Amino acid sequence: MNCTICSELSGDDSGNLFRDVCGICRDNRVIFESTGFVVMPSLGPLNMGHLLIVSKSHYTSMSQLPAELYKDFDAVYAKVRSLLIQEFGTAVSFEHGSVSRINAAGSCIDHAHTHMLPLDASIRSELAQRFDERPLRSSTDLVDQSAEFDDYIFLHEGNLRFVYKTDSAVPSQLVRQLIAVRLGRTNRWDWRQYPEPDQVLAMLDFFAQKF
Repeated sequence: MNCTICSELSGDDSGNLFRDVCGICRDNRVIFESTGFVVMPSLGPLNMGHLLIVSKSHYTSMSQLPAELYKDFDAVYAKVRSLLIQEFGTAVSFEHGSVSRINAAGSCIDHAHTHMLPLDASIRSELAQRFDERPLRSSTDLVDQSAEFDDYIFLHEGNLRFVYKTDSAVPSQLVRQLIAVRLGRTNRWDWRQYPEPDQVLAMLDFFAQKF
């Protein structure tokens, strides 16, 4: 399996996007880890505080996590969310999830990762207009709901969580596009085109003593 996140986490230089895209001579972006997950700055961060929660083992999406990792994920999720709210006043989370290994559901990367970043704005209405919206109560609820379809978008705004049934035709990095507009960065949503290495390094330094 050729997975760039697996390559980065294992120290394989041949597929390390962090080093290839950003040209940074560090092994990885990890700023915190638990038994089953790591936290790292996103490549092409949309703003200061844009982090990823990534599974150490390869799963296609968070909905595919085995039951024994639910508690660990919930603890890491709560920790990151609490830190972002403490430092920036707000936190929004999202995932482009794919149940199938055939496509990456608009995320470009088929290794389970949840985005979390400060955002004092809402993108819910745009998603609800495009896709079937369903409320969620917990991460296990996401597993149950997503079992009915192959691809989805997860969104957590304020105290509300939703899952949206999507399809293989969803635009690449759709949620990043919507958030970029809210942040006044309309043309800089593509992390491959705008990897923002200086901001990635700044976040590595900023969060080094925060966890």
